[in-house]
Amino acid sequence: MLLSALSYARFEAIIFDLGGVILNLDFSRLAKSFEKLGVTDFESRYSQYKQNPIFDKFETGKISEEEFRKKLNELLGTSLSSKLLDESWNSLLLDFPRERIELLQKLKLHKRIFLLSNTNSIHARHYEKQFYDSFGFPFRSLFEKVYYSFEIGDRKPNLSIFERVIQENQLLPHQTLFIDDTSTHTDAARLVGLHTLHLKGISINDIPMSTQL
Repeated sequence: MLLSALSYARFEAIIFDLGGVILNLDFSRLAKSFEKLGVTDFESRYSQYKQNPIFDKFETGKISEEEFRKKLNELLGTSLSSKLLDESWNSLLLDFPRERIELLQKLKLHKRIFLLSNTNSIHARHYEKQFYDSFGFPFRSLFEKVYYSFEIGDRKPNLSIFERVIQENQLLPHQTLFIDDTSTHTDAARLVGLHTLHLKGISINDIPMSTQL
Protein backbone atom coordinates (compact mmCIF):
# COMPACT_ATOMS: atom_id res chain seq x y z
CA MET A 1 0.00 0.00 0.00
CA LEU A 2 1.27 3.48 -0.83
CA LEU A 3 2.02 5.74 2.11
CA SER A 4 0.04 8.55 0.49
CA ALA A 5 -3.10 6.41 0.67
CA LEU A 6 -2.52 5.26 4.23
CA SER A 7 -3.53 6.30 7.71
CA TYR A 8 -3.74 4.32 10.94
CA ALA A 9 -7.36 5.40 11.32
CA ARG A 10 -8.38 3.19 8.37
CA PHE A 11 -7.72 -0.02 10.29
CA GLU A 12 -9.09 -1.79 13.32
CA ALA A 13 -5.84 -3.65 13.96
CA ILE A 14 -2.16 -3.18 13.14
CA ILE A 15 0.46 -5.93 13.21
CA PHE A 16 4.01 -4.62 13.58
CA ASP A 17 7.31 -6.25 12.79
CA LEU A 18 10.05 -5.51 15.34
CA GLY A 19 13.55 -5.14 13.87
CA GLY A 20 13.86 -2.24 11.45
CA VAL A 21 10.34 -1.11 12.33
CA ILE A 22 10.29 -0.49 16.09
CA LEU A 23 13.83 -1.49 17.10
CA ASN A 24 16.77 -0.11 15.14
CA LEU A 25 19.20 -2.70 13.75
CA ASP A 26 22.63 -2.51 12.16
CA PHE A 27 23.69 -5.76 10.49
CA SER A 28 27.13 -4.34 9.65
CA ARG A 29 27.87 -4.19 13.40
CA LEU A 30 27.24 -7.92 13.61
CA ALA A 31 29.87 -8.75 11.00
CA LYS A 32 32.34 -6.26 12.49
CA SER A 33 31.87 -7.70 15.96
CA PHE A 34 32.66 -11.21 14.80
CA GLU A 35 35.56 -9.92 12.71
CA LYS A 36 37.12 -8.61 15.92
CA LEU A 37 36.97 -12.17 17.20
CA GLY A 38 38.79 -13.48 14.14
CA VAL A 39 35.84 -14.37 11.89
CA THR A 40 36.50 -12.76 8.51
CA ASP A 41 33.52 -13.93 6.45
CA PHE A 42 30.52 -13.85 8.80
CA GLU A 43 28.29 -12.15 6.22
CA SER A 44 28.60 -15.16 3.91
CA ARG A 45 26.89 -17.22 6.62
CA TYR A 46 24.35 -14.74 7.94
CA SER A 47 22.74 -11.49 6.79
CA GLN A 48 19.33 -9.81 6.89
CA TYR A 49 18.28 -11.68 3.75
CA LYS A 50 20.04 -15.05 3.94
CA GLN A 51 21.17 -17.36 6.67
CA ASN A 52 22.51 -20.83 7.42
CA PRO A 53 19.85 -23.36 8.55
CA ILE A 54 21.09 -23.26 12.15
CA PHE A 55 19.83 -19.70 12.44
CA ASP A 56 16.39 -20.71 11.16
CA LYS A 57 16.28 -23.57 13.67
CA PHE A 58 17.23 -21.27 16.53
CA GLU A 59 14.73 -18.66 15.38
CA THR A 60 11.91 -21.22 15.48
CA GLY A 61 12.92 -22.73 18.81
CA LYS A 62 14.01 -26.06 17.34
CA ILE A 63 17.41 -25.90 19.04
CA SER A 64 18.35 -24.60 22.48
CA GLU A 65 20.65 -21.68 23.21
CA GLU A 66 23.39 -24.11 24.21
CA GLU A 67 23.06 -26.06 20.99
CA PHE A 68 22.97 -22.85 18.97
CA ARG A 69 26.21 -21.62 20.53
CA LYS A 70 27.87 -24.98 19.92
CA LYS A 71 26.77 -25.08 16.28
CA LEU A 72 27.72 -21.43 15.78
CA ASN A 73 31.24 -22.13 17.01
CA GLU A 74 31.41 -25.09 14.65
CA LEU A 75 30.15 -23.00 11.74
CA LEU A 76 32.65 -20.22 12.40
CA GLY A 77 35.55 -22.51 13.26
CA THR A 78 35.90 -20.88 16.67
CA SER A 79 35.78 -21.89 20.33
CA LEU A 80 34.30 -18.70 21.75
CA SER A 81 32.70 -18.52 25.19
CA SER A 82 28.96 -18.15 25.60
CA LYS A 83 29.51 -14.59 26.83
CA LEU A 84 31.52 -13.54 23.77
CA LEU A 85 29.11 -15.26 21.38
CA ASP A 86 26.08 -13.60 22.96
CA GLU A 87 27.70 -10.17 23.01
CA SER A 88 28.60 -10.40 19.32
CA TRP A 89 25.25 -11.93 18.40
CA ASN A 90 23.46 -9.05 20.13
CA SER A 91 25.66 -6.36 18.59
CA LEU A 92 23.23 -5.70 15.72
CA LEU A 93 20.53 -4.61 18.20
CA LEU A 94 20.52 -0.84 18.63
CA ASP A 95 17.87 1.36 20.25
CA PHE A 96 14.14 1.92 20.57
CA PRO A 97 13.48 5.51 19.41
CA ARG A 98 11.23 7.14 21.97
CA GLU A 99 8.90 8.62 19.34
CA ARG A 100 8.07 5.13 18.08
CA ILE A 101 7.21 3.92 21.56
CA GLU A 102 5.05 6.95 22.19
CA LEU A 103 3.25 6.26 18.91
CA LEU A 104 2.52 2.67 19.95
CA GLN A 105 1.22 3.86 23.31
CA LYS A 106 -1.13 6.26 21.57
CA LEU A 107 -2.27 3.70 19.01
CA LYS A 108 -3.03 1.18 21.73
CA LEU A 109 -5.68 3.51 23.13
CA HIS A 110 -7.68 3.27 19.89
CA LYS A 111 -6.52 0.21 17.94
CA ARG A 112 -5.71 -3.44 18.48
CA ILE A 113 -1.96 -3.71 18.00
CA PHE A 114 0.17 -6.83 17.76
CA LEU A 115 3.81 -7.74 17.31
CA LEU A 116 4.96 -10.45 14.88
CA SER A 117 8.70 -10.96 14.87
CA ASN A 118 11.25 -13.46 13.60
CA THR A 119 13.55 -13.45 16.61
CA ASN A 120 15.37 -15.71 19.03
CA SER A 121 15.68 -16.09 22.78
CA ILE A 122 19.13 -14.51 23.11
CA HIS A 123 18.07 -11.41 21.23
CA ALA A 124 14.70 -11.17 22.98
CA ARG A 125 16.22 -11.35 26.45
CA HIS A 126 18.68 -8.58 25.50
CA TYR A 127 16.27 -6.08 23.93
CA GLU A 128 13.50 -6.67 26.45
CA LYS A 129 15.93 -5.83 29.27
CA GLN A 130 17.22 -2.85 27.30
CA PHE A 131 13.66 -1.63 26.80
CA TYR A 132 12.75 -1.98 30.47
CA ASP A 133 15.92 -0.18 31.52
CA SER A 134 15.10 2.68 29.13
CA PHE A 135 11.33 3.04 29.61
CA GLY A 136 10.55 1.45 32.98
CA PHE A 137 7.83 -0.96 31.86
CA PRO A 138 7.76 -4.32 30.01
CA PHE A 139 8.10 -4.22 26.24
CA ARG A 140 5.36 -6.79 25.68
CA SER A 141 2.83 -4.62 27.49
CA LEU A 142 2.77 -2.30 24.46
CA PHE A 143 0.78 -4.89 22.52
CA GLU A 144 -2.39 -6.89 22.85
CA LYS A 145 -0.32 -9.95 22.01
CA VAL A 146 3.28 -10.67 20.99
CA TYR A 147 4.22 -13.40 18.53
CA TYR A 148 7.89 -14.37 18.64
CA SER A 149 8.96 -17.00 16.12
CA PHE A 150 11.08 -18.90 18.64
CA GLU A 151 8.15 -19.19 21.06
CA ILE A 152 5.57 -20.43 18.54
CA GLY A 153 7.81 -22.55 16.28
CA ASP A 154 6.93 -20.72 13.08
CA ARG A 155 8.35 -17.78 11.19
CA LYS A 156 7.66 -15.30 8.42
CA PRO A 157 7.15 -15.57 5.49
CA ASN A 158 5.23 -18.82 6.15
CA LEU A 159 1.54 -18.21 5.52
CA SER A 160 0.72 -20.29 8.58
CA ILE A 161 2.09 -17.69 10.97
CA PHE A 162 -0.11 -14.94 9.52
CA GLU A 163 -3.12 -17.25 9.57
CA ARG A 164 -2.44 -18.05 13.22
CA VAL A 165 -2.41 -14.38 14.23
CA ILE A 166 -5.63 -13.75 12.28
CA GLN A 167 -7.47 -16.78 13.64
CA GLU A 168 -6.38 -16.56 17.28
CA ASN A 169 -7.40 -12.93 17.52
CA GLN A 170 -10.45 -13.09 15.23
CA LEU A 171 -9.04 -10.36 13.02
CA LEU A 172 -10.67 -9.24 9.79
CA PRO A 173 -7.82 -9.20 7.24
CA HIS A 174 -9.34 -6.39 5.19
CA GLN A 175 -9.39 -4.23 8.33
CA THR A 176 -5.87 -5.15 9.44
CA LEU A 177 -2.55 -3.57 8.45
CA PHE A 178 0.77 -5.46 8.59
CA ILE A 179 3.99 -3.41 8.62
CA ASP A 180 7.38 -5.01 7.94
CA ASP A 181 10.72 -3.92 6.51
CA THR A 182 11.17 -7.12 4.45
CA SER A 183 9.29 -7.38 1.16
CA THR A 184 9.05 -11.20 1.20
CA HIS A 185 7.11 -10.91 4.45
CA THR A 186 4.68 -8.27 3.20
CA ASP A 187 4.22 -10.24 -0.04
CA ALA A 188 3.22 -13.31 1.99
CA ALA A 189 0.90 -11.31 4.24
CA ARG A 190 -1.01 -10.04 1.22
CA LEU A 191 -1.72 -13.63 0.20
CA VAL A 192 -3.83 -14.11 3.34
CA GLY A 193 -5.72 -10.87 2.70
CA LEU A 194 -3.89 -8.44 4.97
CA HIS A 195 -3.20 -4.87 3.96
CA THR A 196 0.55 -4.36 4.04
CA LEU A 197 3.20 -1.69 4.11
CA HIS A 198 6.79 -2.50 3.19
CA LEU A 199 8.57 0.00 5.39
CA LYS A 200 11.56 1.22 3.41
CA GLY A 201 13.21 4.59 3.92
CA ILE A 202 10.43 5.82 6.20
CA SER A 203 9.36 5.42 9.83
CA ILE A 204 6.14 4.22 11.39
CA ASN A 205 5.86 7.81 12.64
CA ASP A 206 5.52 8.99 9.03
CA ILE A 207 2.16 7.25 8.69
CA PRO A 208 -0.66 9.75 9.37
CA MET A 209 -2.65 9.21 12.51
CA SER A 210 -5.73 11.06 11.13
CA THR A 211 -7.91 13.35 13.17
CA GLN A 212 -10.16 10.37 13.92
CA LEU A 213 -7.77 9.19 16.62
